[in-house]
Amino acid sequence: MPRTIIGAIVTLPRLKVAVIGAGLMGRRHAQAYCSQPGVELVAIADRDSATRQAVERDFGVPAHHDWQTAVATPGLDAVSICLPDNLHLAATEAALARKLAVLLEKPIATDLADAKRIATLAEGRTLLVGHMLRFDPRYQSARRAFAAGRIGDFVHAKSRRNSARGAAERYGRATSLVFHVGVHDIDLLQWTTGRRIRQVMAHGTSRLLAVQGHHDSVLVLGRFEDGAPFTMEMSWILPAHFGLGLDAGLDLLGTQGRIEVHGLDQGLRIADADAVTFPDTTRWVEYDDGSTGGILTAEIAHFLHAVRTGIPVGIPVEDAISAVCVAQAIEASLQSGQPMQVAP
Repeated sequence: MPRTIIGAIVTLPRLKVAVIGAGLMGRRHAQAYCSQPGVELVAIADRDSATRQAVERDFGVPAHHDWQTAVATPGLDAVSICLPDNLHLAATEAALARKLAVLLEKPIATDLADAKRIATLAEGRTLLVGHMLRFDPRYQSARRAFAAGRIGDFVHAKSRRNSARGAAERYGRATSLVFHVGVHDIDLLQWTTGRRIRQVMAHGTSRLLAVQGHHDSVLVLGRFEDGAPFTMEMSWILPAHFGLGLDAGLDLLGTQGRIEVHGLDQGLRIADADAVTFPDTTRWVEYDDGSTGGILTAEIAHFLHAVRTGIPVGIPVEDAISAVCVAQAIEASLQSGQPMQVAP
């Protein structure tokens, strides 16, 4: 859609959006939409009655029990789907059938057949899978520096993503450590290096979360398509008060240098009578005027721009499917205790 320019004033075509799933990420999607110019949040859906009451009060829009009603809202242009990881297919299928633009939270699915089905349905449509760390300026800069050859020939990569406890309890069997936490770094490793992962060998520990059938932590040793090795470290049992609830990092080593991204200390430390904390200044920011900033808001702004202009989204659906392939191979390795190949 073209912009209308009157003198120095730019009028954006108004877009009506809905959010399916009003958990932590769904509410943040809703807040981000409300702070974007030319956007009207018109519906939210969530199965929990207390959540629906809260979002109706906070956002002043109808909150439906079923997503089918929200997707059928007259005049709707786009939808964010923030349902549990294993429930993405049906809602995405319905939204795409109504010719809506879709922002689908990562991973695209936890089942490869579902992921491929979504990709087929999305042909000719706007579908953005929310691998939001691609909108982090630190990883953007790391990718550009790597692509420019600033560290010489690629030697190896290391990723780390340890998050606070709580997610496993919230999501139950709808997801896993690999799909919920590790998929971030699977995508980052492939995107920043421009290489596909072809082999993985995984080892996991299950103690604190054994009763829930989850791994506490997983370590992966693997190889890219050119033979370069990498390691991945992931867990989701850090104490809730640890830093900002996330200790993450990326390290790319070359023959002429090294690129590092540190995720724990983002430049702000607050020491009070109880603890030293490292508040989040990158992923999610709420300003005094009610607007939002950070990586998720940048992702949503990019999505809205694609909806308005018809430009391709910055995350090809093939990349989202590739992340699912690698995640499935890691889980297969955990079960078999053997190295697993990732099909091209």
